Amino acid sequence: MTRKQVNDAAAYIRSLAQMRGRNANGPSAAVREAVSLSASDALKMKVIDLVAEDVPGLLRRLDGRKLKVSDAERVLQTADLVATAVEPTGARASWRS
Repeated sequence: MTRKQVNDAAAYIRSLAQMRGRNANGPSAAVREAVSLSASDALKMKVIDLVAEDVPGLLRRLDGRKLKVSDAERVLQTADLVATAVEPTGARASWRS
């Protein structure tokens, strides 16, 4: 069963990478071989688009980027956003009991 799960995960991540025009071989191999990449290696291999030092830096770097959502192009406007940390309350777990 584990081999099937690994193959399914590798195929899924490969299709996501191809859909986004990224390197499909690196992520697929990483799943199959349980390999981890550093941020700089992932960037070099075009597995990721960018690296940011922190959340405010990420928001600045994402500002103006275009992405496709449901056949429509959207432009991110993130430069002036302020990230707020939200602590989990445990409310979700309590309603299941």
